[in-house]
Amino acid sequence: MPLAAAALASVAATLPTLRDRSRVADGLGLALFATGVYLVVFSGWSYVRTHHLLVTFPLLALVVATAANRLRERRPRVGTVAVALLLVTSGAYAAGGDLAYAAQPRDQTAAYLDERVGPNTTVETYVRDPQEVGVPHRVDIEYPYDRQMRVDGVPTKPRIHEWILAVEERCPQYIVLNYHRSLLYLAPDDWGERAAQLSDADLERYYRDLLAGEPYPYAVAERFGRQPRFLRGEGRPPTWRAMLRVGTRPRTMQYGDPQDMGVNQYTVILERTGECNPEATSPLRSDDDGD
Repeated sequence: MPLAAAALASVAATLPTLRDRSRVADGLGLALFATGVYLVVFSGWSYVRTHHLLVTFPLLALVVATAANRLRERRPRVGTVAVALLLVTSGAYAAGGDLAYAAQPRDQTAAYLDERVGPNTTVETYVRDPQEVGVPHRVDIEYPYDRQMRVDGVPTKPRIHEWILAVEERCPQYIVLNYHRSLLYLAPDDWGERAAQLSDADLERYYRDLLAGEPYPYAVAERFGRQPRFLRGEGRPPTWRAMLRVGTRPRTMQYGDPQDMGVNQYTVILERTGECNPEATSPLRSDDDGD
């Protein structure tokens, strides 16, 4: 946040000096022009991540450094304090971000399971990419993009929807639920665009029943990460508060996809507590009505 404020203030202070005939003014003008063109181009994109804007950071850093140097020449004490504040706050933010990558809930999930699983343990999850879930490499994984299975001895490959609901056909020892592709089904439809896309009454009931511990023979064994607000019955924070959080906490949403930090890392581990009864819950079992 301080660095962003310094960048805006430096740009405002630099604009009146661009009419000067000097190499410094020419360099600053080029940096601002390149930054402006870059932002205009990316403003037309529908999918922009923070790292797409990294090219502008060194250009704006030149502007900030020049403005800070001029401030120190005019008001040495104020300039020194401002530079020190920027160095300390920016360094703390960067260090916090590095530590966040070094200790994430998915790593804790993988470590938790690694201490408990055996050679024949099966873990079920509902993601597409391995980077989206914390599971040890040595376990057997059940996931909805490898849906070939047998029901009553008959090979079948159901649709993803039915495959998920037929969890007791596979009866895994553990189920790992992540935020992006499991728990977000429990969010209200107006929580965001993705929550609206995931609106599904059957899957919402399935995940809610898993967390409740019935009718499926599973119980929550452990949770890692910051719990989403909608699971606590809370609404979305105001936009200004969300922006303030992004500017002061590096462990927050930066990408908008499953590789994110912050709440996107929230993980729930469920452990099987009894025998599976697919006849009671599986949509793949036909009703035996005597026909």
